[in-house]
Amino acid sequence: MPEAEGIVDKELRKPDLMKLLLNTGMKEIAGRSLYSEDAKKYDSFLKAKKRRNEVCHEGLAISTKEAEELFKLCCEVVQWIGSVAGISINSVWIYSPWPPPSVR
Repeated sequence: MPEAEGIVDKELRKPDLMKLLLNTGMKEIAGRSLYSEDAKKYDSFLKAKKRRNEVCHEGLAISTKEAEELFKLCCEVVQWIGSVAGISINSVWIYSPWPPPSVR
């Protein structure tokens, strides 16, 4: 799809890749936008990205409860992206086992 490739190229030059994946770029390419469908989840995801950067790059603490909530939100966003692509992503597969074996 040359038209979609042009949109992606244009959007990748912008500083916010999340807008490409979840808002303006996806809307232009697939006709759907997480922002249009669930602005609260979109805003929460952008806040989660900021929080992740605070924890990973600035060393700020995070509680287990907050980490679990952010993980669940990220899983829901992955499910939404899958729905745009026509792929069903099973929430049971994503959420369990918790915690993942690598962090037990």
